[in-house]
Amino acid sequence: MRIRIPGGAQALLQSIAVVPLLLSVLPERVASASAGDFEGRWSGPGVAEMNPGSPRPKKRLCSRIGLDLGQAADRLELRAGFYECEDLKAEYGTAGFQLRDGRVWLDGKDVGSFDGRVLDLTVTDPVDGVDFHLRLAAGGEGASPATDRPGRLDYLEEWTENGRVRLRVSGGLRRL
Repeated sequence: MRIRIPGGAQALLQSIAVVPLLLSVLPERVASASAGDFEGRWSGPGVAEMNPGSPRPKKRLCSRIGLDLGQAADRLELRAGFYECEDLKAEYGTAGFQLRDGRVWLDGKDVGSFDGRVLDLTVTDPVDGVDFHLRLAAGGEGASPATDRPGRLDYLEEWTENGRVRLRVSGGLRRL
């Protein structure tokens, strides 16, 4: 089964390709291999939950969540991404994000924050109001220089409708 996203959300998803981040390698690329560096290809297992707050959420194991990311001082590019969670599969295309003063911008709109270690963004479909939320934490969620796990990227994707999370995909990815 492929994810079917209602109406305008599908068009939005195709146009901004927000989920698995593939950031292109740009001329001003960050060269360090520190935890804050999102550059590279990432892959790992995870879990998908449909209606996680309900009495009977449906869970699926994700054999793979994949991202290919690139990072520059002022830009983040998503080239593609995917997840495979039993019969639930999704693929995403390209999106370019501007990074300015700790904020993430898409098409001139402020959609989130980025502190070099954590990317947190939310995009709302203007047609049906479905929110797409993506959080990537380099070095692992809650990592600090003392607890950093180099080469790790925690992944959290949520689709929310009318204030309720309808789909949550999460996993721990490793740099390939």
